[in-house]
Amino acid sequence: MYTWFRVLLSRCLILFLLLLPAVQPVAAQTQLLKSGTIWQGAIDFSSMELRIVFKIQQDPGTGEIKASMDSPDQGAAN
Repeated sequence: MYTWFRVLLSRCLILFLLLLPAVQPVAAQTQLLKSGTIWQGAIDFSSMELRIVFKIQQDPGTGEIKASMDSPDQGAAN
């Protein structure tokens, strides 16, 4: 009785799930442009953990976005 509704609903859900990843980077980029961002995280290996730091900034003159990556556990810093 409602098979047409189920088909329509499932197609809308699939379309939404396919378009969602395309919208998220735009929201993240908009937030990034407001101010400099520092992101810290760690990569877990089987026997160790390696910390990484990303510094993301926007040049106020040109609007160009620049990023650098540091690895404090390896003594690498920008």
